[in-house]
Amino acid sequence: MSNIYTPVADTVRGMVDHYAARQADAVFACFPETNVQLTYGQLQQQMRAQTAELQQLGMQAGDTVSFMMCNGRTTLELFLGAMYAGCIISPLNPAAGRDQLSHVVDHSDSKLIFVSAEFEPLVRELVAEIERPIQVVCKDVDAGCQAAIAGELNLPAVASTDDAMLMYTSGTT
Repeated sequence: MSNIYTPVADTVRGMVDHYAARQADAVFACFPETNVQLTYGQLQQQMRAQTAELQQLGMQAGDTVSFMMCNGRTTLELFLGAMYAGCIISPLNPAAGRDQLSHVVDHSDSKLIFVSAEFEPLVRELVAEIERPIQVVCKDVDAGCQAAIAGELNLPAVASTDDAMLMYTSGTT
């Protein structure tokens, strides 16, 4: 008997699609703030809708998408959805301070930032100081992805060797 772990998929999209096909009604996540559960089948639908929204906003595979939001359904869906779409996700830590956040947004080459209402003024100030266009989209942290898929969804190829997350830390983690 081998103790070697064999992954069912080597990308976030592969994992979501694998479990959605095999146990669509099994619960993937519970959100106690709203008393909502998300099944693997619903997760796959949300990831596909998130991909459609990112594409409608002009994002392509390899683009960096950031977010500054507290924990919630939308945050989880954005985090996984960006990877599902082939984008690179870069979480922003509001406790990092203005200078650090400005550096992260600029250095990561973020093209889009999803933000919840309480952080929107700060993010808009940061974006205004950067010399390239960055879209800012405000989202409700608990609402989930509200995008609709219009027409056929074009899923770019993703591979386990693609960058999926860019995380900046203080070095003390």
